[in-house]
Amino acid sequence: MKKLSSITLLGFVFSALLSVNALAQVERDHASIVINASTNAAFAIDLTKTTKVGGDYAVITGPSWLSLTAAGILFGSPSEKEIGHNEIYVSAQYNGKEYLFHFDVMVAAPQASAKYDFKVNANEVFKADLKALSGLEGTYTFTNLPKWVTGLATGVLIGEPKTEDVGTSKVHVTVTNGEQGSSFDVTVSVASLSAPQEGIQVHVGEMIEIDLVRLLNTFGTFRATLPDWMRMGPRAIIRGVPRSFDIGTHDIVVTVANNQGTTQYAFQVEVLP
Repeated sequence: MKKLSSITLLGFVFSALLSVNALAQVERDHASIVINASTNAAFAIDLTKTTKVGGDYAVITGPSWLSLTAAGILFGSPSEKEIGHNEIYVSAQYNGKEYLFHFDVMVAAPQASAKYDFKVNANEVFKADLKALSGLEGTYTFTNLPKWVTGLATGVLIGEPKTEDVGTSKVHVTVTNGEQGSSFDVTVSVASLSAPQEGIQVHVGEMIEIDLVRLLNTFGTFRATLPDWMRMGPRAIIRGVPRSFDIGTHDIVVTVANNQGTTQYAFQVEVLP
């Protein structure tokens, strides 16, 4: 057997020491971080803001619906089958060190999308607490607020519209809480609730006919809330014959939409014996 010289043996020892020292430069930090996501909604988060570590990121193991960019952006669109805990292990190479992180992405079941449709009459005070309605904590910001509405960071909308504010506005609401964010839309409709000056009366068994265009002196697309004994024709003419059990006062609300906006009118029809 060939014997190793002392010089060769020292070379092997030196190489081994270099390998050990190189491994010692690799430091691993373990962290477990919980992130919330919702089904049927796009999800994205910058991991560097959470880990405080830059460098090149890569997935070690994790669910297929999650993707990670080298810059540390974790994103995906979970479906209902991903509801619950989704664990992902990520490495980051930075300044010659390797960092290892464990993330638990908690996917919540989708919530029924709430509809926030607010209606207010001109010259009436309007107030809506979106935080109380949505249950979302954070700072509220608003896009496309009508000029008569003030939106507070606490989620409160408040204002008093005038006649010139009649119409419907769609407002986009964003709620931010740290690195998490949510958004939804609300509609605010202002109506000019007016009533004809003259009273309208009809006797039981008599035909009543009301031309809404002439009565309200307006034009557009008409919709009306009527008692069951009345019907509205294609030319915005209301007709009906009241019965004995219809005696009393009936409220009628008419909504008219045209190029000037949407306006509501209310009046009463009294049925006499």
